[in-house]
Amino acid sequence: MTSQPPRVFTPDWVERQKQRYSNSPAHSRPHLYGLWVEERAQSLRDRIEAWVAPLTSEEQAEVIPRLRDGNQFQQAYNELAVGDSLRSRGLQLAYEPELNGQTPDWLVCHAENNFRFILEILSSNPSEDRVSRDNEWDRFRLRLEALPGDALLYLQQPDPDDDAEMVSGAPTVARQKQIVRDVGRWLQSGPVEGAKFPVDGMTISYLGSGRPGMGVKCSPGIVAFWVDGEPLKEAIKEKASKYRTLTESMQVPLVVGVVPDFRTGRGMDEVSEAALGAIQTVMVRPAGEEEYRQHCYREANGLFSRYPNLSAVVVSEFGWAGMTHKVLRNPGASRPLPEGLIPEGEGPK
Repeated sequence: MTSQPPRVFTPDWVERQKQRYSNSPAHSRPHLYGLWVEERAQSLRDRIEAWVAPLTSEEQAEVIPRLRDGNQFQQAYNELAVGDSLRSRGLQLAYEPELNGQTPDWLVCHAENNFRFILEILSSNPSEDRVSRDNEWDRFRLRLEALPGDALLYLQQPDPDDDAEMVSGAPTVARQKQIVRDVGRWLQSGPVEGAKFPVDGMTISYLGSGRPGMGVKCSPGIVAFWVDGEPLKEAIKEKASKYRTLTESMQVPLVVGVVPDFRTGRGMDEVSEAALGAIQTVMVRPAGEEEYRQHCYREANGLFSRYPNLSAVVVSEFGWAGMTHKVLRNPGASRPLPEGLIPEGEGPK
């Protein structure tokens, strides 16, 4: 994708990560370690380098440390992905410009008519508690994959806790180690394909030996969860409030770009409810009729009516042919976003 020297994953920086972590077990390495060093991740590294290349040296100095930081990587990645998608559509962008003491993610300009707008990228992620639980389950999976031999395993988590996101906690570290030892002895006993190893409410299934020399591979099961749109609404509200004075003084639209994490299940439905108001259903009986009919309406609690500076919310998702954008415009925006300025659908590959 790019023939330019790397700026983010430079050879000397990558070598330092190898020296620091290569002798550690997989479950104790940073979760981005594979991205940094594995050959199969080269295309992703190239893509990130291509996104960084058009930035000025000052902008690169801001974003490169974030791309190397596991806690900031996803947000920086989403910002650059959306920026690159819009740049490929002919828009000009400045990354984190200093504007009256604030630094929004992007200042976007249409080259032909010089129309400008501020674009803030919102990564719609699971809660910190959910991420912590997911990480613990992933470390447990990596412990299982460190077992000797070749095996395909399927890990079904216990019945979920009765909370909003329906994700049970993984066993403690001490318990994980004991379970891994027990599973190791079970695998050495030669279980038949389809055999199950129940423990602590979870089930580990043996799906076969796989390819010789493949090692142990463990796939986690799907966990049900409730789709909660309230955190997304609060996050959009925070952006609209934070940049209200700036957008009014500059007389430019504010656009919030939402990049959903698949683990939340959020999308345009949740964005529409946040921006336009929650949908309510009542049964009414029209005058002169005997039967009741279902009537749907939106509550007057949408963010668009409260924040006219919020000109649009864009849901940006990763697709096979590039990033897709779906635009929801504020009908009462003080500075409307022109139609077609952010093309909807898939962008160039």
